[in-house]
Amino acid sequence: MYVLVPLLFLLLTNIAIAQAPSTESHLCEAGSSAIFIRSAFAHGYRHGYEDGYHLGNIDINMGRPPRTKLSQFRDITPHYTP
Repeated sequence: MYVLVPLLFLLLTNIAIAQAPSTESHLCEAGSSAIFIRSAFAHGYRHGYEDGYHLGNIDINMGRPPRTKLSQFRDITPHYTP
């Protein structure tokens, strides 16, 4: 009985996570979702790429010159704790 309760809890938790709608669309992609779910590196790489692409797109649309020096990237805030 005491073993059954934690197992039931884990089962229900996994079902709830699997059914919860994801705000991250790349976790629902047919070809690559498995690697993003299993690999923190790949998941973080994808977010870094998307953030950089978004900032670059804004810079181009605003007519800003390209960022060529490392010091120009200091204002970018990371979404992780080093």
